[in-house]
Amino acid sequence: NTGELETAEQHRTYAFAAYVQDRIAFRDELLVTPGVRMESMNSSRNVRRVEENDRPKDVAIDGQSANTAFMPGIGLVGGTPKLNVFGGVYVGYAPPRVTAAISAAGKDASLEAEQSTNYEIGVRLAKPRWLRAEVTGFLMNFRNQIVTGTLASGQQSELVNGGQTLHQGVESGVTLGIGQALKLPITLDLNARYTFPRATYNAGRFDGH
Repeated sequence: NTGELETAEQHRTYAFAAYVQDRIAFRDELLVTPGVRMESMNSSRNVRRVEENDRPKDVAIDGQSANTAFMPGIGLVGGTPKLNVFGGVYVGYAPPRVTAAISAAGKDASLEAEQSTNYEIGVRLAKPRWLRAEVTGFLMNFRNQIVTGTLASGQQSELVNGGQTLHQGVESGVTLGIGQALKLPITLDLNARYTFPRATYNAGRFDGH
């Protein structure tokens, strides 16, 4: 609220998303849910003032970026609400944010959307009623992941296409309903959660790192 305005930008994004899915009960103990989701995004970045040689400068720099993707997936649950096994496979998608996709010079940075195929399988326990536990194994195979580039000097630069990466691990959680177990007139839960992930490049000169 004092001094001269040093930088000024306007960002605008129009986005549309829709999905359709169907839950199919082959029998009481087996539910299968296939589905597909569509996302479309169009972004613009308008730079009106920049700082140059420690002085503000008026400019008129405009840039645009657009992404559209279809993401199919399928999930299944087998068992009962008290004990069941679940799993799923789906395509993941995330477009680069506006300031990363469009450079300050108004150029499309040619950042591809993050796309991945994701797998999970796990087991849930809810018996007795005051105990809930879950263990899930997961694997995320990225065809492209946006990462921060590093210059030869060791300093971080703008975001870049990182290429193929592989994320795998296990996550778990346990909830003890102490209030329910002791029949107290209050809700008192104790939660414990643990995740073990491992992420590496899956191709290129950084393969395995």
